[in-house]
Amino acid sequence: MALSKQEVIDKILSFDYQGLAQWIESRLHGDDGYFPIYEGYETNLSKFLSESFHHIKEKNFRENFLEILYDLTIDLWGYTEDKVKENQEYIYELLSLCGRIEKFKRKNALYRIARSGKLKGFSAYNRDLHLMLLRALASYQSAGDCDFWIEQMKDDSNKYYANAAFYALLNRKYRLDILFQHINIFIDRFKGEIDLVWGIRALIEDYGKEEILNRFKKIETKLSQQQKEAVNHALIEADYEPVYKLRTVESLL
Repeated sequence: MALSKQEVIDKILSFDYQGLAQWIESRLHGDDGYFPIYEGYETNLSKFLSESFHHIKEKNFRENFLEILYDLTIDLWGYTEDKVKENQEYIYELLSLCGRIEKFKRKNALYRIARSGKLKGFSAYNRDLHLMLLRALASYQSAGDCDFWIEQMKDDSNKYYANAAFYALLNRKYRLDILFQHINIFIDRFKGEIDLVWGIRALIEDYGKEEILNRFKKIETKLSQQQKEAVNHALIEADYEPVYKLRTVESLL
């Protein structure tokens, strides 16, 4: 029989600290004996935990939840290559949970792991674990310095690292200059793709159309014909006018 949200919350609130820690870890490992059914069939483990967290109002209990989450990220640092390989699904769910809970502020362990690159080469559910880690960090304004994110943007091993880096830099409101110094990498990674449309739309929504179009105009001489065409196309797809006046083959005939 499916449990209601209130029944789930009541059960969770009955846990002591140790019981809460055991439940969170077991849930992330997919062997939760308490809530195999949650308002129907629930397979998204980290989503289950984040929704549970957001429905709990008791302050001390929420702080305990966050402290346990921090301890689990600390434990990740000690994982050997073999242990990472054995626990790829668990790591995926843990990183997903970290990215979902905005109040999780203690991200130093995750940042340290990201800098080490120790999750590169591993995936779960066809998802690159290093990318999952970058996405979790990118959702926090204070995680990572600009040099780190520029390194991720330049990394050719997975083009979507550039996507996470773009949004991490975008989240740092005072870093627009740095983002535009490397915008050509983002353009090249996603020429003709929806990611470039979304990225440009996010820039305009955050800073205004005039500011962003002026910045693109200022870097026109640094961009190739293909890059400028890609920017124009993305702007049109995002329902804005193109920024560059380009001479096409047809116009020369």
